[in-house]
Amino acid sequence: MAFIRLSRVKFLGGAALLYVLGTTIAWWEGWATTDLGPFLLGLVVMWGVQLMTHYLNEYFDFETDRITQNRTPFSGGSGVLPQGLLGRRVALLAASLSILGGVTAVLGLVIVGRAGISAVALFAVAALIGWGYSCPPLRLSARGWGELATTLTVSFLVPIWGYHLQSGAVSPILILAALPLAALQMAMLLRIHMPDYEPDRATGKQTLVVRLGIQGAGRLHNFFLILAYLLALLAYFFGLPAMVVILFYLTFPLAAYNWVKIHPPFQEKDLYRLPFWGVALFASAAASELLGFILDKAT
Repeated sequence: MAFIRLSRVKFLGGAALLYVLGTTIAWWEGWATTDLGPFLLGLVVMWGVQLMTHYLNEYFDFETDRITQNRTPFSGGSGVLPQGLLGRRVALLAASLSILGGVTAVLGLVIVGRAGISAVALFAVAALIGWGYSCPPLRLSARGWGELATTLTVSFLVPIWGYHLQSGAVSPILILAALPLAALQMAMLLRIHMPDYEPDRATGKQTLVVRLGIQGAGRLHNFFLILAYLLALLAYFFGLPAMVVILFYLTFPLAAYNWVKIHPPFQEKDLYRLPFWGVALFASAAASELLGFILDKAT
């Protein structure tokens, strides 16, 4: 159970949702395939990189997590290593095995002819970002670049990976669909990092929230909320299906709630709830786009 907590498996579903979105857009555009093997291997690749990132983050954020008081289901780390439930070397070993699993799955895709140079390059970029998120010398999460790196990976590279395995290409429609989701993910990450403000600052971890302060991070959060819905509307005029945009806009009341609930000062109970509503909005928006493409294809 401690190892499951360390793995933070709840986050695997979010990345899988974006992977399925990319695959669905390929199907929507006519790149249909009945071969389940490459789809599942691609999922293993994605999860291998993601789990590696989780384990390395747990290892290198040990000191920050050790003094974290306001741990939530989506922030503050798992708490497994500071509590002594597992040794730190377990996290390093798990990270190594995870990326080894990802590399093995990539080789499988190459062998069956579903991954060429471009697919391998996509994997390499995602793995580099995942490694550099927590590991020195890059340590992107401690330099104010972690939020952008995560958004680039999850909102863009993951759906591109799913699409590319089906088509061997990259779609402009996929990029249009990813843009508003990327804005919502940036807002979500700011909410996730707000409960960690004090321990991050105390240990010199310069997340965007630490750099901007709670007030500044709240303003940037609201900017990304506005940007997301403007980008969705703009994407419609560049070819994103109306059904996708309409369903995306059905999440607007939840975005409005996020806007209202972002204003400090926060009580402890408010800090606990902040990440959840950001995750709920991002997941709802991604699921809405996915459903939009399915319904548009059906009609």
